[in-house]
Amino acid sequence: GGSVSLSLATRTLSGVPLGGARVTLRWRVDGRPTPLTCSYCLLPRDEAAEGEEGEELPSSGEEVLVTGGDGSLAAEWSPPPNASRPLKLGDSLHLSFEWVGPTREVVSRSLAVPVALSERTVRLEPPSHSELPSVPFTPRLTVRRHEALGGEPVAGATV
Repeated sequence: GGSVSLSLATRTLSGVPLGGARVTLRWRVDGRPTPLTCSYCLLPRDEAAEGEEGEELPSSGEEVLVTGGDGSLAAEWSPPPNASRPLKLGDSLHLSFEWVGPTREVVSRSLAVPVALSERTVRLEPPSHSELPSVPFTPRLTVRRHEALGGEPVAGATV
């Protein structure tokens, strides 16, 4: 399965790094509402997605991450295999981080990460006149990072 690159830092309000900080990670996997279909591409067939809608319950869990001596943590993370069903194309992985600072302030952040084949999105857009018969046209191709990862254009992407 895939993983998510985590990078976090714990610091006091004045910016001093706090090593050995315990950060609680709560995660949840939500299944796609309907199976993805692709009649024109060669994606692997996902037999589990062919069942009834809504029959899979989301998987979830909680674990504690500990920062290093410099107050930071960088790791590749994925749900434990025994605590979650395998991630599937179209799922969404929700991550929530919570840390209690030295003055008992609660700092929390959360994000949702789509399960995708790549962190990039490729879009091919035909011009509005492309449906006119015998009129040549040039489609516009854009490559961007996935919306959940910022959505910025990818410069120099080879297509």
